[in-house]
Amino acid sequence: MSLKLLSLTIGLIASVWASHPFSDSHQCPEIKLTISVEKTDIELSAIATAEGAEKPVYYIFYYPSGQLVDKDRDVTKNKISNLKKGSYVCSISDKNGCTAKTEFKVD
Repeated sequence: MSLKLLSLTIGLIASVWASHPFSDSHQCPEIKLTISVEKTDIELSAIATAEGAEKPVYYIFYYPSGQLVDKDRDVTKNKISNLKKGSYVCSISDKNGCTAKTEFKVD
């Protein structure tokens, strides 16, 4: 790729980005984020529901300290398993960059 073509490509990308400021062009609806805890004989799980969010939705579960509960978890899944009793936080981000966060306890 020649330097001139690369410069043109970068210029076009910057121009498109500047003409469509994603963060200012979309009003986020109120997202109601709820957590339900499932208890079985062998495991504790939490399931997040994000009403008002546009798919795809990305779910992050972490401790109040900020440490991820499971760094290898698929963030497109709204369920996390193998929890222990304690406090947790769930944050979501949807297709439009709209976010919601809630804290919950597992007893």
